[in-house]
Amino acid sequence: MSRRAKLRAAVAAASVIGAAFSPAVARALTFHPCGLPGGIRCATVRVPLDRSGSVGGTIGLHVRRIAAPAGNHRKVLIALAGGPGERATAYTLRFQRELAPALRTRDLVVFDQRGLGRSAAIHCAALEQGGDPKTAVPSCASQLGPSKSHYTTPDSADDIDAIRRALGVQRVDLFAVSYGTWVAQVYARRHPTHVHRLVLDSPVVPSAIADPFGLHVYRGFKGAIGAICTHRECRGMTNDLARDALRVLDRLDAHPLKASFYDANGHAQTTTVNRLIAVAALRDLDLRPNVRAELPRAIAGAFRGDNAPLVRLVAAEGPASIGKPDQINHTVNVVTQCEEQRFPWTRGASPDHKLAQARAALKRIPRSAFSPVTPEIAFAISLVPTCAYWPDQPQPPAFGPKRLPHVPVLVVSGESDLRTPRSSALEAHHVFKGSQLLAVPNVGHSGVAGDPTPCARHAVQRFLLGGQAGSCADRDDPYAPRLLVPTALKQVDGAAGVPGRRGRILHAVALTVNDGFQQLDDGHFGLDGRTAGGGLRGGSFRRAGDALHLSRYVFVPGVTVDGAVPRRGTAHLHVTAGGLSGQLFFHADGTVTGQLGGAAIHAHLAIPRRTVSEILEARFGTPPILPGTAARRP
Repeated sequence: MSRRAKLRAAVAAASVIGAAFSPAVARALTFHPCGLPGGIRCATVRVPLDRSGSVGGTIGLHVRRIAAPAGNHRKVLIALAGGPGERATAYTLRFQRELAPALRTRDLVVFDQRGLGRSAAIHCAALEQGGDPKTAVPSCASQLGPSKSHYTTPDSADDIDAIRRALGVQRVDLFAVSYGTWVAQVYARRHPTHVHRLVLDSPVVPSAIADPFGLHVYRGFKGAIGAICTHRECRGMTNDLARDALRVLDRLDAHPLKASFYDANGHAQTTTVNRLIAVAALRDLDLRPNVRAELPRAIAGAFRGDNAPLVRLVAAEGPASIGKPDQINHTVNVVTQCEEQRFPWTRGASPDHKLAQARAALKRIPRSAFSPVTPEIAFAISLVPTCAYWPDQPQPPAFGPKRLPHVPVLVVSGESDLRTPRSSALEAHHVFKGSQLLAVPNVGHSGVAGDPTPCARHAVQRFLLGGQAGSCADRDDPYAPRLLVPTALKQVDGAAGVPGRRGRILHAVALTVNDGFQQLDDGHFGLDGRTAGGGLRGGSFRRAGDALHLSRYVFVPGVTVDGAVPRRGTAHLHVTAGGLSGQLFFHADGTVTGQLGGAAIHAHLAIPRRTVSEILEARFGTPPILPGTAARRP
């Protein structure tokens, strides 16, 4: 074939390809009403299961869009959630609220990544039910068949480009959270000319993909824990919270604590707290601000011989899974990471050989590198014992060229983030030359959604509108460390105007009510939420309607409180404290009346009426809603 003929053939081929993906064809994508609020419309974009063509079949990606106001010049912003295994479509309205000003000229687009939700969801029952990996993992691979290796990050990144082409736009903005940031980075590597702006909130970075034991997480532990007491909020409790937390964990390792806690029915339950159980409780402190608020006094109490706050914290948070079952697809989480994580073994080796190589690699790492856990615990809670049984491909997925596009990038980092610690944010900031870095105080993982103030949201909005994100000042933290728990009534100050023991009892009642409201979790920040639970030293609490109900609730030793505290109106509480008992009426104007031990009470003592989330709602409007997050991506 002559050179001229070859040129004509190349032009013809390019014309065919261009026609296939031209804006004219792409605009044929039709979004239709799908019974969802907020102007959400839905469409399906069909993509190949395997773009190499070795495995046949297609996947219909479920896509949702909230269009920019009519008449505006439309760009496209695609929002990505975490995981792997989290459905971004579940947070469509949350994304809309967080990014609202920038969406005046942008369509908001979200989609269920392949294998999730309405995008041909995959489920392996034995795997999701916690079956033995030795049988559950091979069974899952057999169930999925040849498609098993096509649920990787590069697959999802290429799916984004298919959606972009279907929308008929040249470039897109990406707003990504947690694992979604890795998808966004891989997209930028594979499709650099189609990225306009990137927001990477709590970024997963390349070094984390090659860190199967999660060492970067353990290295960040001291900084994340220490940030809780940055501004001397822990005065009188601890001078070094991270150091003291490690000392407590060491103590639990040597001498596990046998103690009682109270369940939601007020019944005493016996438990044993060791290092592993305590770490399981602490693993969520970057998602649950209530845990951060409770931790300093729980650690300080343990050093003072009062284990009740620590035991209650561990019992309430301990082995609970992260995220609601319908938020995380555990099958996708496992098959994605098992295929693309850089494990310390030879791909294709037998499970026994993989485990042997992993244990050998573990021994080469200094024991101190795993603090606050041990190498044995790090090994057990990693994906190594699971993924050793995954029949991986001979070669890992190709993430694309390391060279990244020179586009505006904003990296967001919560100062108490354990999953993607500050070191990850700094790595992303370094990799993307000229990027902006936003440190969000008083926040753990997912800096924008978790910020109790509007600052992070406003910073992202300014960035997307073409400006500088700016910074977030450290304001009063609504989840600041709470005061030490009294271990005796004599440690409680008296109420003004009520002398002697009765004044201390009155103040102890207010502290008890306050503790009940602090233990309530509306679910805005604490994932699953908690509307009922046990008292610190006895009894229980529950939320019913607009009232907090206390049943034989004990916070200060010897002071028992029963009754309901409505958001408005008068709270009627029955109190017993040693030989004294009585009825107290806490009125909306802050006065308290009634009788205690036969003496009339009339004083001014306001009690809490709202949870912390409700206080934030009153201060800033609708509070942030934290998305569910799958188990930490190493």
